[in-house]
Amino acid sequence: MFLKSSFIFIGLGFLMGMTSCDRTGCTDPNAANYEEKAESDDGNCRYDSDPFEGRWAITDSLLVFGDYVAEPPKTLDIRVETLNRSKVKFFFRFEDGTYSDTLEANAKPNTLSIPEQSYQDTLTFQGNFTIARIGGIKVDYRITNETVYREYRGIGSEL
Repeated sequence: MFLKSSFIFIGLGFLMGMTSCDRTGCTDPNAANYEEKAESDDGNCRYDSDPFEGRWAITDSLLVFGDYVAEPPKTLDIRVETLNRSKVKFFFRFEDGTYSDTLEANAKPNTLSIPEQSYQDTLTFQGNFTIARIGGIKVDYRITNETVYREYRGIGSEL
């Protein structure tokens, strides 16, 4: 009888030990798949900025008198440069090898939202980039000041 109750006690202890294991998951509150109850990180955190990060070949058009006119091709670099991976920095490299100002965007599921910000000292830049179903990005942005209004739209493919 003593032996039988010892086995039951050991078996219950083993089961209780198994149910008190660490919960693993993503422990970064900035991640899209953050798990509040996770006690240890499993290394599988995903961020809304991940699908955008990289280098893109951009083909866009400028709105001129109601019609969109093709612009020269450009390269768009999008990088996560902050601890909060929902914030990204990006810049354009133009066909002649020059670069735009470094701009900032906020990553949300399937969208980079670009708040209004200074561009080339006298202009304002704002817009959106969205992930297209085919794996590219759609671009939609404006560059303005008191006398200038430029509206662009286009697509990008990953380089």
